[in-house]
Order: sequence, then structure tokens, then C-alpha cells
Amino acid sequence: MPQSCIGGYEREGLKPLRVLIVGFDATIVAVGRKHVPGDTLLRHVRYAKALRDRFPNGSLTVLVRVPLGWSGQPKYMDHGLTVLPVPCPRPLFLPRAWPVARRLFSRQSFDVVSTQTPFDDGLLGVLLKCQHGVALNVQMRGSFIDMPYWIQQRPVVYRLFNALGKWVASRADTIRVVSYGERARLTKAFPAWRAKIAVLHPLVNRQMFERPVSPDELDRVRQTLVKHGFSDRPYILFVGRLGPEKNVSTLLHAHALLQAERVHVPLVICGDGPLRPKLVTIVRRLGLENAVLWLGSLPLEALRAWYTAARVVVSPSFCEGFGKVIVEAYLLRTPVVVTPFVSAPELVVHGHTGFVTRHFTDARELAGYIGKLLADEALARAMGARGYDHVHRYLLDDEQYLSRLVELWEWTANSARGG
Repeated sequence: MPQSCIGGYEREGLKPLRVLIVGFDATIVAVGRKHVPGDTLLRHVRYAKALRDRFPNGSLTVLVRVPLGWSGQPKYMDHGLTVLPVPCPRPLFLPRAWPVARRLFSRQSFDVVSTQTPFDDGLLGVLLKCQHGVALNVQMRGSFIDMPYWIQQRPVVYRLFNALGKWVASRADTIRVVSYGERARLTKAFPAWRAKIAVLHPLVNRQMFERPVSPDELDRVRQTLVKHGFSDRPYILFVGRLGPEKNVSTLLHAHALLQAERVHVPLVICGDGPLRPKLVTIVRRLGLENAVLWLGSLPLEALRAWYTAARVVVSPSFCEGFGKVIVEAYLLRTPVVVTPFVSAPELVVHGHTGFVTRHFTDARELAGYIGKLLADEALARAMGARGYDHVHRYLLDDEQYLSRLVELWEWTANSARGG
């Protein structure tokens, strides 16, 4: 963000900064529900506090889609944070959220709307900008726009989404991306966006992942492995949503190649999603029923020990805007093998902190790199340690991150006023 824009909002004596976030992470209101991953509520409380530290009367409101059956009652948190749940299926989000947003704007004014994606919530942001003159920040937390691998998953639907995303982004005042690789890709494809793209990686819970993992936590991992017949063998770990974009089928085929070469180690899959039934079928077809452990979704606290005890973490995604799993693995000194998505080169130093494949779907190449780390524990430990040092240099500390986030909102408000 240009330094000339930072602080201008205060210097002009304008009213305190009021921000509306629109998105889909329902875990912000899922406190108390079982198997809730992440730390969404805690992060947004910190965002609101940082906003009020800079603008004492500022406020942060989150309009979020939640599943049908969940409460739609507003939730008022500390530090000027309000959450407005909208219970509905995803295709109905725009018509259900629009009247909620209009009632909200009739009661108070906002300076910035920040949408989680450039799609249906982004369209809501454009409508609010047109009707109320509010500044619009569009976030691109993934790598989707004009990405063939993404569009091929659902060609008709995603072509429409792709066109909508480009239309929304062209009307945004600022665009947030989460890696330098994604900024380079978008500015090359859309030179007119260059001046309004800002890079800010997601907030990583470093305190949680850098806290030492206790012997009891590691013992629970061992007990789970033994219970499923895997004893104390090293294992491969995948963490993520089981969706088409994660390319887990290539990892399963790589695992089958390792098994055929008598590298009998388990693949531990942590996560859930719509593709799980299909992936279970692939596991059966490849004869891997006794070589794959399905953990389902786990909270971050429980993930720490699984990262620590793994020999290697594998992220075979087609599309990753950032790659949070890589950072979490490195914070616990575990090496990674990844495919060449846009942020891979800045997060993984090939041959030094881990390996980056040349292709997305070459199971043999993926198996070869995994096999190197399985065969050489000393190499794995050294790469994990270097990965820890690398992400420490790469990541902003928490205070820097929160300051940059508020500056991004401030820059957005200034941009809409010609600042």
C-alpha cells in the first residue's frame, strides 16, 4: 500500500473508520459446536481491536452466511465487533443478504465494504458501493481468476463465476491478494489492476504453532496410529479440504507407487469435504485401505502434534492463493512437498526447505520427492529446520499484520475519495 495514502483518512478529519466484512466463514459463530476448526472468532476480535486502537470510535461488522438451521440473531462482541449471520444455502446468499445489508445501512453508515471473494459476496459489495457510495475492497484468498485448473472443475458454473469475478474486481477500489506470486500473475493478466492490488498474507496463529508440543500430545498421535494398525512408523500427512482443487487423487496415486516399491508408510488425511466419497473409492481401487488413515476435520490445537510427528507434509493443490498448511508445517519444523501453485516458490525453497514438483498431476514425480524424505530422516529434519527459519523471515509478526490490515481498509477509503 502506498505510504502516501496511509494516515490520510485521519489527517482529513473524517469520521471514524467503519468497516463491513462480507463472507462465508461460518466458524466465526460456531463456538461450542463440535469439530470446529480454525480460530476465526479470535482473529476477528483482534481485527476489531486493532481498528479501534487506530480509530477509537471505529467499528467492524461481519455479514456471514451460515448453514440453514443456525441462528440468524446478531452477535455483539468486544472491541466494536458485530456479527450478522445469514442462514441460507450458498446459491441464495445474495438475495438473502441484500435486505439484511440494506437494513444495516439504513441504521448506520460504513466507509469500507470488504468481501471475502469477488463472486456473489463481491457482487453484493458492488451493489452497496453503487447505492451507498461506500468504498469496496475485494479479497482474493485463493488463486481462481483465469485459472484453467479451477475452471475445468465445473466448466459452465466456473466460467460464469470467472466472468463475474473479473467484473467485480474491475469495480473494486482495492484488491487484496495473499501472495506475491498471485499479485504477479494478476498484474500480468490485468495491467489496469496493478495500482490497486495489495499483498497481505493471512494471519497465522504463530503462538499456537510455535508452542512446544507436549509428550502427551505426541502420545495421543501414537495411540491413534497403533489403534489403526500403523505402529510407530513415519507417516505422510495431508491437511486440507477434500475438494477438487486440492488434487488429493494425485497424492493417492503417488502413495500407491510408494506402496508398490515396498515403502510401507501410512498416509494420514486430515480434513473433510465433498470429494471424500470419491476419494474413498479411489483408495479401494488402488488397494490402499490398510495404508490410509482418515482423521476428518480437527481443531488447530489437535493438528499441532500430527504436524510434528509427520515425516513430510504434502500439499498437491492445483490452486492455492497462499498455502497456510505449508507455513503451519514449517512452524513445527516439518518439511513439505508441494505442486507448483502460484505461492509455492516464495514459501518453499526447492531442495533446501522441501520440494516443488514441476507438474500438478505427475504422481511418479510426487512419489519420488516424498520417498526421499521418507528414506532420510536426517534430511527431513534439516529441511524442516530450514523451513522454520524461512517462514520466520517471510511472515509479518502479529502487530505488523494487524497494522497493515487497518492500513488496507484506510487506503481503500482514501482511494474511493481520490486519495
